[in-house]
Amino acid sequence: MQPRKKVTKKAAVAKKTNGKALTVLEDAFTAAAGMGMEDITHEDMSIPTLKLADSTTDEMKPSHSKYMEDLKVGQIFNDVTKVIWSGTEGILVIPVYYRLGYTEWLPERGGYPVGEVSQETYATTTRKEDSYEDILPNGNICEKTANHYVLFFTGDGTLQRALIRMTRTKLKRSRQWNTIMQLQTHNGRPLPMFANIYRLKTTSETNKKGSWTTWSVALEKRIESMDHFNQAKEFYAGIIKGDVETASPAAESASETSSDDLPF
Repeated sequence: MQPRKKVTKKAAVAKKTNGKALTVLEDAFTAAAGMGMEDITHEDMSIPTLKLADSTTDEMKPSHSKYMEDLKVGQIFNDVTKVIWSGTEGILVIPVYYRLGYTEWLPERGGYPVGEVSQETYATTTRKEDSYEDILPNGNICEKTANHYVLFFTGDGTLQRALIRMTRTKLKRSRQWNTIMQLQTHNGRPLPMFANIYRLKTTSETNKKGSWTTWSVALEKRIESMDHFNQAKEFYAGIIKGDVETASPAAESASETSSDDLPF
């Protein structure tokens, strides 16, 4: 048995002093909450995007500036913090808001964003059969994007805001998720979207065109914390008010193609 180390009077005083200093510092943080960030608006911030990794993901390409060395196909990752999750275990999220958008982008340079267009403009596209892309009359590509705004659970159990974009073959998963949410009721009335927690995993699909990675969505349980409910409601209110950017970002890569049912 190792002898117990004797705590000297000097060490005890130092520990007490450091603890007191830390308390003073934490109080100072509280008093100065938000200082320096008064002029930061939603236009100055980026909501992290939760993505799944497949062979076409920019973060999987060693030559790309977004390359993440530890990222593997089938995993889920945060494109801002670079945190990676197992696709098999998945992540827990509270959905807060859904919006369907249509992004126009140039095919050059791997897909350069032009902006978002209306549903009426998207209706003028024609399908390019060799790549399953939707082409506008001006020759640009137009991509249908399902935007799911969520709160996700971090490792310490706290919630953070994020966006999950589903395009091309993933649109089918988005429709399935929306259908599940629409079926949730209480006393015969539809529940708010953020009344339940869902587990998002990754899975693979295959057809004669090839195989690809996609989302798997399952209802986990009803939320149990009023604090979680209030955080979700606050996030929702910010989106409705316009304090959260909701325009669809550009496509991740021109190597991906646009189709509800086909991977290529």
